[in-house]
Amino acid sequence: MPDGTPLEELFLPGTGVIPPHLAGRHREQDYFNRCLRTLVQGRQLAQDMIVYGPRGNGKTALLRSLQKNIRRENPGVSSVWMTPDDIPTPQALLAEIAATGGLKVKKVASGIDLKLFNVSVELEDGHVLNATQLIQKRCTQTPFVLIIDEAHMLEPKVAQVLLNASQKVRGGGGAFFLVLAGTPGLEMALNQADASFWDRNALFPLGRLTVEESMEALVEPLDRFDISFADGVAADVAMRAQCYPYFIQLWGREIATHLHTHGGQCVGETLTRTVEPEVDWRRRQLYRKRYKELEEGKRGAGLLSVAVTVTTAFGRVGNQAIPVETLKEQIRSMTGPEYLTDLEELVRVGFIWEVQKPNGFFYEVGIPSLMSYVADQSQKQNVGIEM
Repeated sequence: MPDGTPLEELFLPGTGVIPPHLAGRHREQDYFNRCLRTLVQGRQLAQDMIVYGPRGNGKTALLRSLQKNIRRENPGVSSVWMTPDDIPTPQALLAEIAATGGLKVKKVASGIDLKLFNVSVELEDGHVLNATQLIQKRCTQTPFVLIIDEAHMLEPKVAQVLLNASQKVRGGGGAFFLVLAGTPGLEMALNQADASFWDRNALFPLGRLTVEESMEALVEPLDRFDISFADGVAADVAMRAQCYPYFIQLWGREIATHLHTHGGQCVGETLTRTVEPEVDWRRRQLYRKRYKELEEGKRGAGLLSVAVTVTTAFGRVGNQAIPVETLKEQIRSMTGPEYLTDLEELVRVGFIWEVQKPNGFFYEVGIPSLMSYVADQSQKQNVGIEM
């Protein structure tokens, strides 16, 4: 029982915990660790770190792994984890930053000027500090890393205060590192924050794994239990999971649960065929939830028609990436310019997402099999727009 973890609890899909083996994500981890070394060595950082991608690609798991690395290798660094629920207002943001640093707040005050929503805290020692000054004070005690998950849900004023303060603190030499992670809607949320410089930070789009990384995510944890895969089976499972981290963890859990219950030390085709119905049932639960989101849309305005149109467009190219302007032109010509707003909403919910490549900006599919499900369901319900 490696590390005391029982086989049946090895894979925990959908919980946001660190997977038994964090495959891939080397670029993100390397950058984070370089930044951490820079802070510890007393040098300032030039950029915040912004991670974004469709749901189910392991953003939360990555962040938890990075924070665990801080606590294991740099216990002198202060790391704080927040979500937008913790900081619904600028006042709450400052109160949390103060409290997590052991600073006692007497009161929080706010006011508005022409340039920025100003908010300050009065500490019990009598000092009155705005966001920049408060973070600077935290940094004089110890290097400070602030991780915000689900950052696409940040209120614009909170994001504005935070991003502006981070830029000023880092520019002044403060040992501060801000890490934001969210869905592809994070870009829209930061644009609304009116912090035009945010996209000059270090941006990390987080999508599906490679086949090799997907195999590694399955094989390495089970190998600790002396469980192996028959030739070609790990690659087959990775492909059936579409290299989507959440589905890979689903497969891992069902395989591990079956081996725990029935015994055995080798994963072969018979075993994967046995557990596949349970994996498919779990996947369909996800599909139904996403489909309902498309039906309801934002504020009740359905997105299903434009989602079907987009599905058709991707189907014609085998779900390969489509240049952003190409897809926008198809939507504009076939459904009218008003549907471009719905296209942006599809990006926000991660049905598709925008990725920069060497030859330009492209839309990619969030989950290919979800598009197949949408196409099948829409045919049954006669939903869609003729193209």
